Amino acid sequence: MPIPADEDPLVCIVDSGVVSGHPFLMNWVIEERDFDTGEDTPTDLNGHGTSVAGLVVYGDIAKCIESRNWQPKVKICSAKVLCHDAIWQRPVIPEQHRAEKLIEDAIRYFWKDRSCQIFNLSIENSVEVYRGGRKFPWAEKLDELARELDIVIVQIAGNRDNPPLPEKVYSNPI
Repeated sequence: MPIPADEDPLVCIVDSGVVSGHPFLMNWVIEERDFDTGEDTPTDLNGHGTSVAGLVVYGDIAKCIESRNWQPKVKICSAKVLCHDAIWQRPVIPEQHRAEKLIEDAIRYFWKDRSCQIFNLSIENSVEVYRGGRKFPWAEKLDELARELDIVIVQIAGNRDNPPLPEKVYSNPI
């Protein structure tokens, strides 16, 4: 496995943490930090953040497996903002926090401390699904941060386990 160079791009994964000792991520996780999730560890206890980090570092994992060519593309910082929910068996925002504040703290920290310019949020707010009209606090905060800090924030649009949206919502796709 190659060792990262100073000029390699840096991406901050804002998620459930990362298992930095994973053989395919070792040396590519530059810094990891727990943002008061209550788990007292920056390590991923759920697996979601580690999976996301693998996709960000390597791209198409199926192609890597098929070609047996594993070439890391970016260095990673891990901002743990999700904790593992034992009942739902998935990562969630800790109950004592507002999602947008926790995410803002994480983004500002890695922007200031590591000069990170690219942030990946493969997390969603399934309670606040956009259906036209005014945007929600989470989206508004991400827009503000992107403009103020001159950063790129990659935010997912949803997950495959979500219930399907009504036909009229996506009948005229882009």
